[in-house]
Amino acid sequence: MKAAFLSEFASVRSTLAQMALIYLACGIFICIGMKSVLGMVGAISAMTPFFLTFTFAGYDTLNGWERYRAALPLSRRDIVLGRYANVLACSVVAAAASVVAGLAIAAFAPSLPIGEELASNLAKEADLALLALVAVSALAVMLIVTSFLLPAVFRFGMNKAMRFVPIGMFVVIMLGGLALPNIAGMPDVLVQLDAWLSDPSNMPLATAAIAGITLAVFAASCLVAVRLYRSKDL
Repeated sequence: MKAAFLSEFASVRSTLAQMALIYLACGIFICIGMKSVLGMVGAISAMTPFFLTFTFAGYDTLNGWERYRAALPLSRRDIVLGRYANVLACSVVAAAASVVAGLAIAAFAPSLPIGEELASNLAKEADLALLALVAVSALAVMLIVTSFLLPAVFRFGMNKAMRFVPIGMFVVIMLGGLALPNIAGMPDVLVQLDAWLSDPSNMPLATAAIAGITLAVFAASCLVAVRLYRSKDL
C-alpha cells in the first residue's frame, strides 16, 4: 500500500501547491467578505476532498494511466486504499492548516490595517474548539459525499459516475428532507441538540463524534470500492 500511496501522492504534488494558492486567495476574500474566519475554515476544509477526487479521476482517464497502473506490481486493493488514504490525509492536513490559519488571523487581526469593525469581528472568533468543530463538520460533509462518489468512479470511471451519482444523492437528500420532519420527536431532538452544542464544553465531544461517524462511513465506502474495482475489466 505504501508504494500505491506514494505514487498517487506524487501525481498530485504539484496540484497541492496550486490548491494552496487558491486557498490563500479564497481565504482572504471570505474573511473580508463575510467578516469571519469561520467561513474561511469551513470553505477550505470542504474543498480538498472534491479537488483531490476529481484530480485523481482525471489522471485515470489521461493517456491510459489507469491500465498502466494496473500493470504495475500493485494489487487493486492497494490502489484503492492508496487513493482513499491520500484523499483522507490531504484533507485532514488542509483542515488542520485552515484552523491554524484561522487562529493566527483572529489573533493578529487587531494589529492589521483592516478596519476596526472587521478586526473586531475576526478577533472574536479566536476559539480553537469552535474552529475545530467547523473544520471537522465541513470536512465530514464533503468526505461523506466523496464516499458515495469514489466507489462509482473506481467502477465506472469519472464520466459515467458523474451522470448518476449527483442524481442519486439529490434523491436521497430530498427523501431525507421530507422524512425527517415527520419523525416523531425530531423537532425536539434538534432543539435539544442545538442547546447542547451552545455549551462550549461539549464542542470537543461533538467534534470527536462527527469525526468518528465520518471515518466509519469513509471506511465502509473504501471496502465497497475495493470489491467493485476488483471486478472491473481494464
